[in-house]
Amino acid sequence: MARQLRITIGGRELVAHVEKDVVRFDGVEGAWAVARGQDGRLTVTAEGTPVRMCAARTPAGTWVGVDGRAVEVQVESGRARPRAGTADADALRPPMSATVVRLMTSEGASVAEGDTLVVLEAMKMEMPIRAPRAGTVTRIHCREGELVQPSTVLVDLE
Repeated sequence: MARQLRITIGGRELVAHVEKDVVRFDGVEGAWAVARGQDGRLTVTAEGTPVRMCAARTPAGTWVGVDGRAVEVQVESGRARPRAGTADADALRPPMSATVVRLMTSEGASVAEGDTLVVLEAMKMEMPIRAPRAGTVTRIHCREGELVQPSTVLVDLE
Protein backbone atom coordinates (compact mmCIF):
# COMPACT_ATOMS: atom_id res chain seq x y z
CA MET A 1 0.00 0.00 0.00
CA ALA A 2 1.38 3.43 -0.99
CA ARG A 3 1.83 6.23 1.54
CA GLN A 4 0.92 9.74 0.52
CA LEU A 5 3.02 12.66 1.77
CA ARG A 6 2.73 16.39 1.26
CA ILE A 7 6.22 17.88 1.03
CA THR A 8 6.91 21.62 1.19
CA ILE A 9 10.28 22.76 -0.14
CA GLY A 10 11.02 26.47 -0.39
CA GLY A 11 7.32 27.36 -0.53
CA ARG A 12 6.57 24.82 -3.27
CA GLU A 13 4.25 21.97 -2.30
CA LEU A 14 4.53 18.52 -3.85
CA VAL A 15 2.48 15.40 -3.20
CA ALA A 16 4.58 12.24 -3.06
CA HIS A 17 3.24 8.70 -3.28
CA VAL A 18 5.75 6.29 -1.70
CA GLU A 19 5.60 2.52 -2.21
CA LYS A 20 8.69 0.57 -1.15
CA ASP A 21 11.63 2.21 -3.02
CA VAL A 22 9.52 3.95 -5.68
CA VAL A 23 8.46 7.56 -5.27
CA ARG A 24 6.13 9.44 -7.58
CA PHE A 25 6.05 13.27 -7.50
CA ASP A 26 3.34 14.90 -9.59
CA GLY A 27 3.27 11.94 -11.98
CA VAL A 28 7.08 11.50 -12.30
CA GLU A 29 8.38 8.16 -11.05
CA GLY A 30 11.86 7.33 -9.86
CA ALA A 31 13.58 4.63 -7.85
CA TRP A 32 15.85 5.77 -5.04
CA ALA A 33 17.93 4.26 -2.25
CA VAL A 34 19.17 5.84 0.98
CA ALA A 35 22.20 4.69 3.01
CA ARG A 36 23.52 6.25 6.23
CA GLY A 37 27.31 6.46 6.57
CA GLN A 38 29.28 6.13 9.79
CA ASP A 39 29.59 9.93 9.92
CA GLY A 40 25.77 10.23 10.02
CA ARG A 41 25.52 11.68 6.52
CA LEU A 42 23.17 10.18 3.98
CA THR A 43 23.93 8.98 0.48
CA VAL A 44 20.87 9.13 -1.76
CA THR A 45 21.18 7.25 -5.04
CA ALA A 46 18.77 8.13 -7.84
CA GLU A 47 19.16 6.82 -11.38
CA GLY A 48 22.58 5.41 -10.44
CA THR A 49 24.00 8.75 -9.28
CA PRO A 50 24.91 9.01 -5.57
CA VAL A 51 24.50 12.36 -3.79
CA ARG A 52 25.86 13.00 -0.27
CA MET A 53 23.46 14.79 2.07
CA CYS A 54 22.88 15.53 5.72
CA ALA A 55 19.65 16.27 7.54
CA ALA A 56 18.65 17.90 10.81
CA ARG A 57 15.19 17.73 12.33
CA THR A 58 13.58 20.65 14.14
CA PRO A 59 10.09 20.98 15.64
CA ALA A 60 9.04 22.98 12.55
CA GLY A 61 10.44 20.66 9.87
CA THR A 62 13.63 19.11 8.54
CA TRP A 63 16.63 20.89 7.06
CA VAL A 64 18.38 18.96 4.29
CA GLY A 65 21.88 19.92 3.17
CA VAL A 66 23.31 19.13 -0.25
CA ASP A 67 26.71 20.43 -1.37
CA GLY A 68 26.86 23.05 1.41
CA ARG A 69 23.39 24.46 0.70
CA ALA A 70 20.38 23.85 2.91
CA VAL A 71 16.66 23.80 2.31
CA GLU A 72 13.83 23.35 4.80
CA VAL A 73 11.59 20.41 4.02
CA GLN A 74 8.25 19.91 5.74
CA VAL A 75 6.55 16.55 5.38
CA GLU A 76 2.97 15.80 6.35
CA SER A 77 1.75 12.23 6.08
CA GLY A 78 -1.79 10.97 5.84
CA ARG A 79 -4.21 12.59 3.47
CA ALA A 80 -1.76 15.29 2.38
CA ARG A 81 -3.79 18.17 3.78
CA PRO A 82 -2.42 21.68 3.31
CA ARG A 83 -0.36 22.98 6.24
CA ALA A 84 -1.02 26.23 8.01
CA GLY A 85 1.41 28.96 7.00
CA THR A 86 4.29 30.04 9.18
CA ALA A 87 3.82 33.30 11.06
CA ASP A 88 6.19 36.16 10.15
CA ALA A 89 7.81 36.15 13.60
CA ASP A 90 8.51 32.42 13.34
CA ALA A 91 10.00 32.80 9.85
CA LEU A 92 12.54 35.31 11.19
CA ARG A 93 13.86 33.00 13.92
CA PRO A 94 16.46 30.27 13.45
CA PRO A 95 15.01 26.76 13.15
CA MET A 96 17.77 25.40 15.43
CA SER A 97 20.87 26.61 17.27
CA ALA A 98 23.11 28.11 14.59
CA THR A 99 25.89 30.62 13.94
CA VAL A 100 25.22 33.81 11.99
CA VAL A 101 27.67 33.73 9.07
CA ARG A 102 26.39 36.67 6.96
CA LEU A 103 24.00 39.57 7.32
CA MET A 104 22.54 40.23 3.89
CA THR A 105 20.57 43.35 4.80
CA SER A 106 20.78 46.45 6.97
CA GLU A 107 18.41 48.46 9.12
CA GLY A 108 16.20 50.69 6.98
CA ALA A 109 16.60 48.51 3.87
CA SER A 110 13.57 47.68 1.73
CA VAL A 111 13.30 43.98 0.97
CA ALA A 112 11.12 41.88 -1.31
CA GLU A 113 9.41 38.65 -0.37
CA GLY A 114 11.98 35.84 -0.52
CA ASP A 115 15.06 38.07 -0.17
CA THR A 116 17.76 36.50 2.00
CA LEU A 117 18.14 38.54 5.20
CA VAL A 118 20.53 36.39 7.26
CA VAL A 119 22.61 33.30 6.48
CA LEU A 120 23.07 30.83 9.34
CA GLU A 121 25.27 27.76 9.64
CA ALA A 122 24.56 24.62 11.65
CA MET A 123 25.92 21.12 11.19
CA LYS A 124 28.07 22.34 8.26
CA MET A 125 24.92 23.48 6.39
CA GLU A 126 24.07 27.03 5.39
CA MET A 127 20.48 28.06 6.08
CA PRO A 128 19.12 31.25 4.53
CA ILE A 129 16.51 33.17 6.53
CA ARG A 130 14.29 34.81 3.92
CA ALA A 131 11.79 37.65 4.11
CA PRO A 132 8.27 36.19 4.40
CA ARG A 133 6.86 39.30 2.69
CA ALA A 134 7.99 42.63 1.27
CA GLY A 135 8.77 45.31 3.84
CA THR A 136 11.36 47.44 5.57
CA VAL A 137 13.97 46.07 7.98
CA THR A 138 13.46 48.07 11.18
CA ARG A 139 15.94 46.26 13.44
CA ILE A 140 18.60 43.55 13.27
CA HIS A 141 19.00 41.61 16.53
CA CYS A 142 22.10 39.54 15.64
CA ARG A 143 25.65 39.99 14.39
CA GLU A 144 28.03 37.88 12.31
CA GLY A 145 29.75 35.17 14.34
CA GLU A 146 27.02 35.11 17.01
CA LEU A 147 25.46 31.81 18.14
CA VAL A 148 21.66 32.17 18.05
CA GLN A 149 18.95 29.95 19.50
CA PRO A 150 15.50 29.07 18.06
CA SER A 151 13.86 31.60 20.40
CA THR A 152 16.01 34.46 19.03
CA VAL A 153 14.30 37.03 16.81
CA LEU A 154 16.88 37.77 14.11
CA VAL A 155 15.25 40.65 12.22
CA ASP A 156 12.21 42.92 12.67
CA LEU A 157 10.36 43.51 9.43
CA GLU A 158 7.69 46.21 9.11
